[in-house]
Amino acid sequence: MVVVYKLTTEDKPSREEIGGKAYGLMQAIEFGFPVPDGFVLPVSFFDSWFRTIHTYLEWEQYVKDPTPAVCADLQEKVRLLRFDPEQKRVVDDYWLKAGLDGLSAVRSSSPDEDCEDTSFAGMYHSCLDVDRKDLEEAVALTLSSLFDYRVVSYRLKNGLAVSEPKMAVVVQRQLDSEVSGVGFSINPEDNCYDEIMINAVAGPGEALVGGALTPDCYIVEKYKEHFLRKNPADGQADALLDDEHILSVASLVHDCEEAFGYPVDIEWSYEGETLYLLQVRLITAYFPLFEEMLSRPGETRTLYVDVMQTSQGIDRQISVLGLDLYEMVMQRIMAQGIMPSTEGGYLLNLHGKQYLNVSNMLRGMGKSLAVQTVGDQDYAVRQHKEEITVTYTATEMTRAMKEARKVMIRVAFRDIPRLAGAFLRPMAQLERYQALIEKILQDIRKLRGEESFSSTVEKGFTILGPITEHAASYVPGQLALGRIKRMFRGKGLEEDIAALGIALPSNPTTAMTRSLQELASDPELSKTGDADEFVRRIQARDFDDSFLIKIDEYLLRYGGRGFCEIDVARARAEDDYTLLFRQLIEVPVGDNALRRAEEKKQRAIEKLSQVAIAKGKGEVFLRNLERYEKLFGLREMPKYVVAMLLGRLHRLALVTGRKWVAEGRLDEADQIFDLHMEQIERAEKEQVLELRPLMQINLEPYRRMKNVKHWPITFDSRGRTINPVPEIAEGGMKGQSISLGVVRGPAKVLHDPYEKPLLPGEILVTHAVEPSWTVIFLNAAGAVLEVGGSLQHGAIIAREFGIPCVSGLRRATTSIRDGDLIEVDGNNGLVRILEKTEIDND
Repeated sequence: MVVVYKLTTEDKPSREEIGGKAYGLMQAIEFGFPVPDGFVLPVSFFDSWFRTIHTYLEWEQYVKDPTPAVCADLQEKVRLLRFDPEQKRVVDDYWLKAGLDGLSAVRSSSPDEDCEDTSFAGMYHSCLDVDRKDLEEAVALTLSSLFDYRVVSYRLKNGLAVSEPKMAVVVQRQLDSEVSGVGFSINPEDNCYDEIMINAVAGPGEALVGGALTPDCYIVEKYKEHFLRKNPADGQADALLDDEHILSVASLVHDCEEAFGYPVDIEWSYEGETLYLLQVRLITAYFPLFEEMLSRPGETRTLYVDVMQTSQGIDRQISVLGLDLYEMVMQRIMAQGIMPSTEGGYLLNLHGKQYLNVSNMLRGMGKSLAVQTVGDQDYAVRQHKEEITVTYTATEMTRAMKEARKVMIRVAFRDIPRLAGAFLRPMAQLERYQALIEKILQDIRKLRGEESFSSTVEKGFTILGPITEHAASYVPGQLALGRIKRMFRGKGLEEDIAALGIALPSNPTTAMTRSLQELASDPELSKTGDADEFVRRIQARDFDDSFLIKIDEYLLRYGGRGFCEIDVARARAEDDYTLLFRQLIEVPVGDNALRRAEEKKQRAIEKLSQVAIAKGKGEVFLRNLERYEKLFGLREMPKYVVAMLLGRLHRLALVTGRKWVAEGRLDEADQIFDLHMEQIERAEKEQVLELRPLMQINLEPYRRMKNVKHWPITFDSRGRTINPVPEIAEGGMKGQSISLGVVRGPAKVLHDPYEKPLLPGEILVTHAVEPSWTVIFLNAAGAVLEVGGSLQHGAIIAREFGIPCVSGLRRATTSIRDGDLIEVDGNNGLVRILEKTEIDND
């Protein structure tokens, strides 16, 4: 039986049956919003059509391989379908019932459309000015857009089956629209929850949705009905809507958001003085704040910076347990109380993310120091420092801020004698520090987990404790570099001085890279076919003895490191040998960035030595160079031992996890990483404690964020994001200079380190990087980063390898494509696109 539904039906069918658009319109009518009359042809209406479609040869080809040509051929066949007698009879009946005595608008309503995960915005076809005799053709044309290649590609990208396409079709009275447009209950330009954006064009809105017209743009403050911005389209002297009509549209947008209970974008239209709602859907691309960060409308806003991205290069949430342990690292090892995470402090640890509370830092540290500290991590803060200091400085000096000041003074006075000793006897300090590191590593390896996991964690952090006493050991090296810079000031040798920081022998990451190079160049690796064979031969001790010794030594010293290594939940090379294999096959055996950089460094040393000798300061230069080389790389040592401890704790956590699986308390061993440290400690003491409910509560905020594709870096407590202002200077994009030098080459855009090979001479373009990317840099001629300051890991690698690097270009991975010829000018912080790659549409 053929079924059709009026939009005003009281017995509302399911979303799966009538699609997202029709379902939203029926809800809107229930809420009392003005919607044009009409009816919907449900998914089941087209069963007979799809039986016919499945007989086409083009359908068979489409299911096997939906290429653009195959999609176009199938689309053309579907356009020719027409109603059978029963369909025609039912449609005629509902055409009269809906009072459609004139022209109608025919629009798609797919079950996959306007969903939380997918929107298909502007992809499906719509038909306007349709009379009854042309309705069948318009419906067929609309349905055929299911097979448009853009739609098919979007389905595949979002993991939707292309072999089960479904669509309902909405038929409504065609409005005689004078002005139409769209409205967003959250400003899509900056994610601000308190601003409504309205776009308007003359006539019907399809040209706007399809991108054919440039609209008027109005920004309205949501809770005050106050205009923030009113921009007529280019070439127009006056706005299409007066203030009263703009506020009416804004009110409709706000009312829809309140009624539906989530941020919406709507399509609207004025017919005379009557405002109609044509569509309402969930905004899928906005960033939802955690409730703990959200302030109420009208309250003082708090500014946050995602320190996971800016300092660690991680743009996703880490595990529940991972954040707890990382917080222990920050407070007990790295920050030592200077960056409190208690209420009113400078750090906020929340649901797998760590944020800087910039507002509190501005108040507690002072505006100058806070802007410098945060600006070193995020270029946007530097650009917007005046607005930020005026708008976001906290009003209250909290107890945590006062205590942080006291701790800072205590730490400074505590470190003065140590710094003096390190400055007077730097080589002796180096020997003591290296001995301490070896002892720490040995003690970490001795952690066996005989005690409870929580006790083992405490023991591990006790092992790391002494490193805080030597954390400033690198400072004499930094001072030595300062003396070198002063020695050659005004000589135009800045790039040569920067080259001195290449491949510092005291940097553990450089040492790890050399070990990887040695393994990758061993003939035994070249004889290994794939990762499975590599793993099997290691486990069977089937490699040459010398190669096995190298592997054992690497795993002993670096096996606890890996991708996203600050998260205890992540597997390491010592846990999964395939991870080591993936790294090794990416290491270029011959010429690479590190070797070229070392040659560059040697040339720089020779050049600077000659200049120093001519000034009678040759020995002074060499003495400071030695101190710089041997000491400055120690700055990375705490990160190294922390990673090794977390690697060990990863293994020991799984021991406890497997025990709880055997006891029926967990389903999988790795679910232990979904528990907080405090919950694990309780569970070890209370055998009856139910873990699954705790785990589900912990993971709910993660599920809420599952559709976030781009996490903002700097944003406030009303959702507003603050991004770097794109600067065009000397024909290029202006960012933050990270590593000096100028290079030209083809771009390679990567979103993870092993997405695709980075070939020798290519310039890496990525969002941000963390330690596991190090080997990828071996082929890089230069680097472009979207986020991160001078201390972000990508910046450190770039300087270690001596390749030009620019950061702070937020949209680099979308504005630059693979193969684009680009120039990276690290001296001036510029990136120029010299030649664009043609887009392959085949």
